Amino acid sequence: MDGKDTKLKKLEEALLEDITERKKNEKKLIEREEELKATIESTTDGILVVNSQGKVINNNRQFAEMWRIPQSLISEKNDEKLLNYVLDQLVDPQAFLSKVQTLYKSLAIDFDTLFFKDGRVFERYSKPLMIEDRIAGRVWSFRDITERKKAEEEIKKKVRELEEFYEMAVNRELRMKELKKEIKRLEEKLSKYEKDN
Repeated sequence: MDGKDTKLKKLEEALLEDITERKKNEKKLIEREEELKATIESTTDGILVVNSQGKVINNNRQFAEMWRIPQSLISEKNDEKLLNYVLDQLVDPQAFLSKVQTLYKSLAIDFDTLFFKDGRVFERYSKPLMIEDRIAGRVWSFRDITERKKAEEEIKKKVRELEEFYEMAVNRELRMKELKKEIKRLEEKLSKYEKDN
């Protein structure tokens, strides 16, 4: 083998090693993507990730189900269309939209509650998607707290009822004490009257 063949052989080996390394890295990247997808799908929260250009770069099934968004619309990956679709569901769509637009331009981490016309209640948590110290989009997380809110309202109602009952019982007890004093006073007056007569 001459020098030219040796160089070609070394180049071929280096190229083969580079391809092998690239395939290993691609496999690791695919595995990481699958882990991330499985993690996002395993949560009961609805997750939506939107880039700075308004393109949906990730979401889970729970998000679509919670917001009752058809798969055909989810597949378009267009945040503006998603926003327009969900507005009719909300009690205060303008406040929702205004806050979304403000947050897209912000570094703020935000948490609030969304109320729906049909009685559903969601908590909304949002933070900027940061890549290399720049805002690259936004991550939204939604949790359905409808049942918890109903339970809280039921507890508040029971507490009010107990407070009313307690007040009624206390007032009754005070009235009983007043009546006993009045009876005692009348008995003393009657006793004095009987002695005098």
